[in-house]
Amino acid sequence: MGSKWLEKLQASCEGLKADALFILVDQTGSNMSLVSSLNTFQPPLEWCFLFEGLPEEAMEEDAPLLIQLSLSRPLERLWLAGLLAAPVWQERILLLCSRWPFVKLAACLKQCVDAQWEGRGGILRFYDPRLFPLLMSTVLDERQRAYLLAPALFWSWQDRDGKLRMLPGEEKAPDGDESLKIDLSDAQIEKLLCVGDTNLFILHNGGTESYRLSEEQLFMRCYNAMLEANERGLIIDAQRDAHVAATLTPWRKVDDGVTQ
Repeated sequence: MGSKWLEKLQASCEGLKADALFILVDQTGSNMSLVSSLNTFQPPLEWCFLFEGLPEEAMEEDAPLLIQLSLSRPLERLWLAGLLAAPVWQERILLLCSRWPFVKLAACLKQCVDAQWEGRGGILRFYDPRLFPLLMSTVLDERQRAYLLAPALFWSWQDRDGKLRMLPGEEKAPDGDESLKIDLSDAQIEKLLCVGDTNLFILHNGGTESYRLSEEQLFMRCYNAMLEANERGLIIDAQRDAHVAATLTPWRKVDDGVTQ
């Protein structure tokens, strides 16, 4: 998949007459670091931790990286090809094509990470490629989505089935607004909590071994059912799980191996 992904990125950038790709890497739980590799480039690459300036700044091993690469430079293209082909990183990479200067883009994305809820600060893991599409489709409001679309010609990631996904951006010029802040409502937090509820349901109910669905299909059906549980006022875990299980009944496999 890595080579096809790179080919698609190359073609998309060429079509837009853009050369710079920005890679967001979620290092959480990887037990690996790309920093030593990044520091070998001459001339040096532009990169930073998105936790810089935040209380989590010291957590470098788990901090998301923002890296700028040029597809026209063979060594940088080769390094990206290796990154996209590595299983440990494939599910941790979110890319965007942008014409913004690195400093302006980094400042914007750091502000998006530094979200708040009821006046309390917290990390918004938009850089997680499994969370990003949910934020953009069901969680963030129009103004908040605009923060992430403004610098981008497009965003790109792989879904749970390893399929390439792309989201067009809006390509607005940086305006120097330093007051940007994603302030989440209670309703938005409840939608984010549905992501964890969905993962737990899938873990405790056999995953794709129990359903005639791919990983992405199963997750999205479970997640949408959890959102419905919110709308119905179901707050007890057993009630929520029962609602999700009922929704998935048409795709449930029976124990003798014969599907319904």
